[in-house]
Amino acid sequence: MSQSFHNVNIQSHLDKMEELIAEVNNVFGDLSAQQLGWKPAKGQWSIRECLDHIMTTNKLYYPQFDKIADGRYEPAFWQKMPAFWHNFWGRQLVEYLGPEVKRKSKSPAVFKPTAGRLSQHIVKDFTDSLKLLTRKMIAMDHVNHTSVIVTSPVSRLVTYSLYDTLQIVVGHAERHINQAKRVKQDPHFPTS
Repeated sequence: MSQSFHNVNIQSHLDKMEELIAEVNNVFGDLSAQQLGWKPAKGQWSIRECLDHIMTTNKLYYPQFDKIADGRYEPAFWQKMPAFWHNFWGRQLVEYLGPEVKRKSKSPAVFKPTAGRLSQHIVKDFTDSLKLLTRKMIAMDHVNHTSVIVTSPVSRLVTYSLYDTLQIVVGHAERHINQAKRVKQDPHFPTS
């Protein structure tokens, strides 16, 4: 059921998140711990690591999202740069981190899966985390997403609009869910 939002992009993001939650449950919900932890090759991620990476990345934005949602947001120095600065970074990251992999790269250390703490309940943890993200998106609807500027968790020099940030997190989630699906489709994927 749709509701009316101040920012026109919110509903499409919420719809995509709902679609991703259903897809993750359907595709990965019945897999064993062995299947979730299986890696196609050394240096490649398992399904569990793909999902954990998305949760790890999203959590790094939550302090900023919470400040925006409850009115405590105050732009820092780099967030006050001229709009072309934010627009440049936003366009670059929306394109680079979107659902389609145009070129592979290594994730910065801050975004790496939490190797020793990977939950056996990763599918439920992941879907719960996407539900939390949707609640945070709704809580930030009262602000203009194109004028509120967010700082990248990787570098305070990299800033982009909240509008671009939400495109980044949704596209990035879809990107790594697609990666996890490719792991499952590998011909050597364990059968149980």
